Amino acid sequence: MIRVSGLTKIFEGGNKAIDDLSLEVKQGEILALLGPNGAGKTTAIRVFTTLSGFDEGEVEVAGFNVDRDPESVRRAIGLVAQ
Repeated sequence: MIRVSGLTKIFEGGNKAIDDLSLEVKQGEILALLGPNGAGKTTAIRVFTTLSGFDEGEVEVAGFNVDRDPESVRRAIGLVAQ
């Protein structure tokens, strides 16, 4: 399960990679992130998997808060990058 509310990520220089993203993926559902280069897809995955911080919002993965309990998130997920 992934629950995202108001996620915003701003890189140095003011480049807003993610602007107020909200979504919910329930257990058993499949999510595909589609968009052009620079749309924030990889940045979103990096936030969901605790590899990158964020500036605003709330993110929960597998019932754990990404910001407050990143170790539990890491124990609950698997990630294979291409």
